[in-house]
Amino acid sequence: MIFDLLIRIIFAINILSFMKIGYFEYKNSLIVGLIVYIIGYILIYSFHKEKYLGFFNYVYDFGFLIFFLYSIQHPYLSLYFAPFWFSHIKNKYHLVFSVLLSIILITYGFYISNFSEYTLIALAATFYIVLLKFRLTQKEINDFIEENKEIMEKLYNENIKQKNFIDKFENINDLIKILRAYKNEDISIDELIAGIYDITKADGVVFLDFENKICKKIGIYECHDINKNEKYNKSINFTFNGKSIYILYKEDIEVDKDIFDILNDYLKG
Repeated sequence: MIFDLLIRIIFAINILSFMKIGYFEYKNSLIVGLIVYIIGYILIYSFHKEKYLGFFNYVYDFGFLIFFLYSIQHPYLSLYFAPFWFSHIKNKYHLVFSVLLSIILITYGFYISNFSEYTLIALAATFYIVLLKFRLTQKEINDFIEENKEIMEKLYNENIKQKNFIDKFENINDLIKILRAYKNEDISIDELIAGIYDITKADGVVFLDFENKICKKIGIYECHDINKNEKYNKSINFTFNGKSIYILYKEDIEVDKDIFDILNDYLKG
């Protein structure tokens, strides 16, 4: 807002400078008009991004430009449409609307000059050529960004897939290591269930030795929770040599088949 407001303040100063060097019968009315214009613009700016009030902004500027053109009778004031509207032209409808209003302003300025200031037409045409070039360049930049955004998204997704594959391979490798270590009695059952808990990302892992009445657990479940099925939706049970390992989840998730096939082969094999 600050830049648009600054442009309008410069416009107001320009009007005041004309009033100082020339004789105008209604100076006080013009000053009041400038104050109303600036304050009014500040008040409506908060609604500027609304679809219809956006067009109202053009009409608001247009009305005051016509008023000051008529009062000051200086044709070059009509060219203020360019800095006033440049930042507000967002789409083809705004462009068409601003062109129509600009033609009226330039025509009236040309009329005030007794049809002698052809520079007005040239400058107005130059502005719209520059604006068109700016919009085309902006579209090319946006298209380039969108195109590269798609490429980056594909690369990102591919990177995620590769990372998931690597993570899965590392998990399988780690699982095989701890299962071999357990079978070779290099690690305890506590270390085994802790490793399974980390690798499977379970909510809990429970080990039961029915013969020796031993229960060990890690995670959110207690030993006496095993038969309370209402407390979890997904349970994977491995039974081997009179023992059981329960891998427990609160949610019904998709289980990595390869990891549990390896668990099944090593524990029951």
